[in-house]
Amino acid sequence: MKSRARLTKKVFLTVFAGLLFFCSSPLFADSKNLVYSQVFGIEDITELKISLDYEELHISQIYGDEISIEIESNNINRIPLVEVKDGVLIVKAAKVRQTTKALRMEKGNVCKVYLYIPQDFLPESVEITMLGANLMAEVLRATTSILISSNSGRIDLMSCITESLTVKNVSGNTTLQKIKADYFDLRSTSGLLFAELAQAPLARCYIQNQTGKVQLYYPKDAELPQIDISNKGGQTEVNPF
Repeated sequence: MKSRARLTKKVFLTVFAGLLFFCSSPLFADSKNLVYSQVFGIEDITELKISLDYEELHISQIYGDEISIEIESNNINRIPLVEVKDGVLIVKAAKVRQTTKALRMEKGNVCKVYLYIPQDFLPESVEITMLGANLMAEVLRATTSILISSNSGRIDLMSCITESLTVKNVSGNTTLQKIKADYFDLRSTSGLLFAELAQAPLARCYIQNQTGKVQLYYPKDAELPQIDISNKGGQTEVNPF
């Protein structure tokens, strides 16, 4: 009986310790590489401006009234700067002298930025610029405009609500789902360009790809929206769903 009691107690303590660790760990970031964690109230933030180099960006929606930012990295000296200035939440890559030595050292850097946005947060605009890493966003919302630009890397956006949406990706795959925008301009040079409309836009819109595939899906109960599609060297599919 004593042996069984000791075993039960041991199991309970193990489970409790695991729950305690889970509750005190970062939301998504790897705790052993967590180098930055900060929260910001949403009441004074009207814009988001994010400019990154090699850092991956993950955007998720949460409950609450605070924006949370976590950064995990294997190089604490090469992490993005985070600040709020004149109502703008800014996340931008650290400046590094681009010498041959610096470029060689950067190849081993691994950095991920996790941005958690409350579901009631609705800024005027969102601007995201990526140089060479992936962007994965659960949802982006803005009253006026959303601009996403990438030189190389994957763009995955699961939901988007705004008046004007502009997405430019040079050499990576772009997947945009549940788009609710009065106007959009989607451009790619090479790579898949996938767009799923949750509703028909109000204005004439544009989709352009040079050498990759274009896939456009729109609600079957709506008329085919007025969209100019240009695809010089790839396949184009337009389908209701």
